[in-house]
Amino acid sequence: MPMRSPVTRAWQDELTVDDLKWLYTAVTRAVDRLWLVNFRDECFDD
Repeated sequence: MPMRSPVTRAWQDELTVDDLKWLYTAVTRAVDRLWLVNFRDECFDD
């Protein structure tokens, strides 16, 4: 597994099991829209 510098840590390294459970619940219960708030821009690709 490649080493990452602390500056370029991936967002996946920062998620906990509780975060993933919350995200799964939000995605599976969304009807028309899913608002992802308080996420840093680094979490999304352009």
